[in-house]
Amino acid sequence: MLTTFKITNYRSIKELTLNFTFNEKRAPNGYQGLTRMPFIEDGGSRVVPCLALFGANAAGKSNIIRAIRTFLLLVQQKKIDVRKLYDPNRIITGGVSTRFEAEIIKSGQRYNYVIEYAADGILKETLIVNSRMIYSFNKEKLLFPAIKSSDPTYGHDKLARIHTVECCTSDNTAVYPFLPILGTDFGGLNPILSNAFTVFKDNVRVIFGDVNPSLLPFAIDTLQRMTRKTKEEVLQQVIEIVRKLDVDLLSLDITEYGGEHFNALQHPYDIVRHESPSGKEFGIMMHSKHQTDTGELIAFRFLECESEGTKRLT
Repeated sequence: MLTTFKITNYRSIKELTLNFTFNEKRAPNGYQGLTRMPFIEDGGSRVVPCLALFGANAAGKSNIIRAIRTFLLLVQQKKIDVRKLYDPNRIITGGVSTRFEAEIIKSGQRYNYVIEYAADGILKETLIVNSRMIYSFNKEKLLFPAIKSSDPTYGHDKLARIHTVECCTSDNTAVYPFLPILGTDFGGLNPILSNAFTVFKDNVRVIFGDVNPSLLPFAIDTLQRMTRKTKEEVLQQVIEIVRKLDVDLLSLDITEYGGEHFNALQHPYDIVRHESPSGKEFGIMMHSKHQTDTGELIAFRFLECESEGTKRLT
């Protein structure tokens, strides 16, 4: 069971720790006879069976789920390049790396895993089991304090070679997390490592649905016809309404693309694809603008960067 999850510098989140533990000093009287247990217990630790997230729109609730989903991609699937998942906070400047820390308790065993990465690769990756450091990677240094170098089956020299070959680029930059590679392709090398991978792989799941993004452009067209105003005037009205609902959106731009310009757009979040009545395919690109903590304007791809609540509101 997942007991804690810490997020640093991911999307709108600067720093946040989720604590799933049952923090009441004592359990309710007669709790063992309750139909629904107030907590789940394992190895002396108690975790709540349900945790609700609540807050204002665009406060970062969806990004918490996205962070957990990104973390699971890194820890559960091999050969996931961290550089492609780097998505730091762009409003609060100064942060460089993204960091995820998770603790899982399974059958009385406590597993702690940390991964920190930036635009150019992995900066830190550690695995701790029952307060015992199993391995630690810090930039260019890799240590296996819990594994004997003399062991002919899974000594740390052999594991270090695997890390270099499987996790690093030709210039020796680590870009692929080590744990899922060990657990997937080299499970027989070390039972501690393979067990830890299984724990993180099998004990956390994320179910998350995105918003249908195709409604906004057509809503703008409808409002234009109804109000006989320009697109810019209608967009400004939408922005004013959204800002009243506690979303710090400065402006919103919608642009249609067709022909060669449409085919040149490769980013999956650039456009919403549509087909005209004549059968011609075209795309609609949406950008929103915000203000950073230093007062600079910054443009976001609306579909990629805005919260689920903001998409629904607009």
